[in-house]
Amino acid sequence: MIANRIAYGETLVELVKENPNVVILDADACKSTGTSCCREQVPEHFVQCGIAEQNMMGIAAGLALQGKIREAKDYMTYVHLVDSNRLYPGNRKLDFHAFLAALADVGYQGWLSVEVFQRPTQDIALEKSAQFLTKLLKEL
Repeated sequence: MIANRIAYGETLVELVKENPNVVILDADACKSTGTSCCREQVPEHFVQCGIAEQNMMGIAAGLALQGKIREAKDYMTYVHLVDSNRLYPGNRKLDFHAFLAALADVGYQGWLSVEVFQRPTQDIALEKSAQFLTKLLKEL
């Protein structure tokens, strides 16, 4: 009998061979998830994101916009939102509309968390985050 994680990794390799749009994103867990074989056998389809899961979701959103198949949704329990320089969402240049649209496209219905620093104050940053994200979510 083969371990589930080994079968999972081998199946992903086969999927990549069948469909070049499949991209495997890993959050520094390829040994425990069995995707080490993907890194070795199809390295051009494997992206090691390190222990930055929220960054991995941003990468997944970017790949989604390019028509790549997204399977990370099956492992997402929450999505952490923060703009560049750790400012509140909508304060800088990240395209949150495209990111949230990609999440909606894959059927994500989990939690969204927002990171805000005290700039200008924590209350103002939280209020502006809520206003910005509420408007975007209503547009989807």
